[in-house]
Amino acid sequence: MRIYIKRENISRGVWMDLPASQDEIERIYMELKGMHSSSMIPFIARVESDVPSLAECLEDCTVFKNGHLELLNELTREMAVWEKDEKERFGAALMWDHPDSIETVMDVAKNLDRYILDDRMKNWEAAGRLELEKRGIQIDKEN
Repeated sequence: MRIYIKRENISRGVWMDLPASQDEIERIYMELKGMHSSSMIPFIARVESDVPSLAECLEDCTVFKNGHLELLNELTREMAVWEKDEKERFGAALMWDHPDSIETVMDVAKNLDRYILDDRMKNWEAAGRLELEKRGIQIDKEN
C-alpha cells in the first residue's frame, strides 16, 4: 500500500510506501516539514491499494498522530498475507460499514469473520431476501 501525504494548505506532498521503517517515517516527516514554514497537520490525500474501497476510508486521516502510522503499517502487513477472497471481503466490508478512521478500518480488518460474501447478493433486495430465507421467513404471496 502507498499513501500520499500532504499538509493543510500546501499543494505538494510525498508518497510513502507502507509498511515504513522508522528511518523512512522520520525522512518523510522532515521532507514535509521542509516544504513550508507553517504549522503542519499531515493527512492522507491519496491511497494506492489492491483494495480500492480503502482509499475512501483513509483519505483525510492524520498520519503522525495517535499511533496512526503504526496502525497503517500493521494494516499493510495484514493485507500482505491475505488471499484474494479475504481482500474482496475486506473491500466489501469497508463499503458496507463506511469506516472513516484508521481505527475503525482496523476494527473491520481484525473482524473479517463477521462478514460473509454471497454471490447471490446483487442488490439490497436480494440481500434482504437472503436474510429472510436464512431466518425461515417467506414474504412472497403464494398463488
